[in-house]
Amino acid sequence: MSSEQQGIVTMYTKTTCPHCAKAKELLEETHGLTVTLVDIESEDQEQILQQMRQFSGGRNTVPQVFFNENHLGGNDDVQQLQTDGKLAEKVEMVKNTPVTMMQE
Repeated sequence: MSSEQQGIVTMYTKTTCPHCAKAKELLEETHGLTVTLVDIESEDQEQILQQMRQFSGGRNTVPQVFFNENHLGGNDDVQQLQTDGKLAEKVEMVKNTPVTMMQE
């Protein structure tokens, strides 16, 4: 296991969301990632929702999970990647790839 996570895992979330909790648990507990949570119910709600929709191709539901600037999707998508054995590879990538701010 690599000690330092170089990339950024971002999850748009809200506190009452059970799907968010599941996705967070999978990423943190199973894969040992540090997840940056963005609460869509904060005071900047409109701005945050707009940003989330922009980055996720128009999705309105939480969670929306990003590894660096790559959109993984919601909880179902992340769980499916885990089931298919494809999540570990993406986890390794985000652990070893620092985020670039090229993506605007």
